[in-house]
Amino acid sequence: MSLGAFFGRYPEDPRFGPLRGLVQLYYQEMIELHGSAYCRDLKPQDDTQKKVCNDIISSSAEIAALIIENNKAMEGSMDKAEKVDVKQETK
Repeated sequence: MSLGAFFGRYPEDPRFGPLRGLVQLYYQEMIELHGSAYCRDLKPQDDTQKKVCNDIISSSAEIAALIIENNKAMEGSMDKAEKVDVKQETK
């Protein structure tokens, strides 16, 4: 949602503009970091669920923030999303 809020489009803009590339980048980073981007795959069914979910939510927000930070200068004129090194920047 944060990517859409920051890089969103107006109704007259193309449906699959720069935001699509950013969302794909976010998805790829989540898979790289956690092995999946789906809660049903990531959520443990034991007493560690709360900690694991908190860690995933935290890293998810960090990924989105890094994507926004690395791409905000190109807002409105992006052709390709800039990849971020999430593993290095979240340590």
